[in-house]
Amino acid sequence: MTTEDVMKALGQYTREVDGNHRQTAAILGIKRSILAGWLRGADPPQKRILARVAGFLRRVGYLPANQGDYGTWKQKREQLKEALAARKREEAEFVRQLHDLERQRRDLDDLGNSLTRKLEYMISQIHHVLDALEDAQRQLVAQERQPRQFKQPATPALRIDRPTK
Repeated sequence: MTTEDVMKALGQYTREVDGNHRQTAAILGIKRSILAGWLRGADPPQKRILARVAGFLRRVGYLPANQGDYGTWKQKREQLKEALAARKREEAEFVRQLHDLERQRRDLDDLGNSLTRKLEYMISQIHHVLDALEDAQRQLVAQERQPRQFKQPATPALRIDRPTK
């Protein structure tokens, strides 16, 4: 396997999986600018890094595991393509449902009903508090209307000692 084969597979992987090279560079542990240079063909990677990239591409199915195992590699690659296409269809369906006006209307109705119930509960709690305050106020008014009886504080008897003769 040549450097060109690895770089071609890497380019194909980045196009199909990661359009902006950021994720691929992070997975490989290199800077995005270095990956972009490799893909342009300006600066090929060193041998040890090339081996690491080739190993990664084998694991994800973009390079054959062995030269004689091309059929298995091709089958895995097709499975990966199918899985990627299914994922894209799921994402498109999610976005379609997200923008579904009927669903949004149902969600807003549910939210409105929930908020209405909470508001009604809070209003009933406020009424209970107001009732308790009115009762307390009535008690205070009733206490003020009652005649007050002031008790004279008990003064101790003064004892005057007279001098004895």
